[in-house]
Amino acid sequence: MQAARGVTIRAAVAADAAALHALLAAAYMPFRARFVPSASRLEPAEIAARAADWLVLEAGDDVVGCVLSEREDDFWTFSYLAVRPDRQRRGYGGALVEAAAAQARAAGRRAVRIAVRRELAENVRFFRRRGFRFEGELTAGGAHDIYRLDLED
Repeated sequence: MQAARGVTIRAAVAADAAALHALLAAAYMPFRARFVPSASRLEPAEIAARAADWLVLEAGDDVVGCVLSEREDDFWTFSYLAVRPDRQRRGYGGALVEAAAAQARAAGRRAVRIAVRRELAENVRFFRRRGFRFEGELTAGGAHDIYRLDLED
């Protein structure tokens, strides 16, 4: 799947696990002062075991972004959206969101959902700019809200 000139989005393979683990650690490091990101608890073996559910964004030969994209009931969900800090603000995160939405459409799903940590206003804005709307709290009193993007046919 071609995202932009020189950028490719592809399905991950088990051999990508170490690179994705390092990418997630780097991308989520800035948040560690506020909370412990769930992405920081993922181990390479867990990533490898679910490699088919991960999308990888490559710029040239470098893995610079990833997202876990998977089917759930009547909708599609994705999590662990990450772009290497030195490659952010180039549209790579948006390209990964579009790729996850394309997977959902191809699978016949009508919506894409993501849980967003409420305190990360910049992330909430990122998803709202892409058409996601607030659906509700992930769990009552929890730290995450669910945002939903309805997909057109």
